Amino acid sequence: MYSSGSWKFYIFAVAFLYTVVDAFPSTGPNINLTISVPADISDYGDPNLLYTPMKSFNILIFFLANYFVHTVTVNALSGESTKNLAFAVFFAITFPLSGVSSHLEAIVRHASFCCDDLKKAARAGALCIIVRSADWKPDPIRGLEASVY
Repeated sequence: MYSSGSWKFYIFAVAFLYTVVDAFPSTGPNINLTISVPADISDYGDPNLLYTPMKSFNILIFFLANYFVHTVTVNALSGESTKNLAFAVFFAITFPLSGVSSHLEAIVRHASFCCDDLKKAARAGALCIIVRSADWKPDPIRGLEASVY
């Protein structure tokens, strides 16, 4: 999904761990308290829960966070320009299913499960070929090593 050195991985891991830890039940004993609450708050028959009405700001934050997280999942292809990546992010926001084919392709390639770096690059589509013309000569000042990138 994400490489372990990616900032996306760390955001995903922290959000996942927070969700898991937050879901644990509290270990303390239950204490019955009588409190006064506004009329629009209810427990719907379950005394262990307290339902509060949703505010419009919370709904806005929910949708904006989901759109942001959706744009983080856009795959940057090898050699893709920043302009093309910006278009991919735009299409991910406006058309949520636009990146399904690239994600399925990444799953089918299994690039992160190879043990050899050359095979990983080949599966990820990150190989390139450098071809020199017949009249190419190394830079006389910097030498051959500085001419190879």
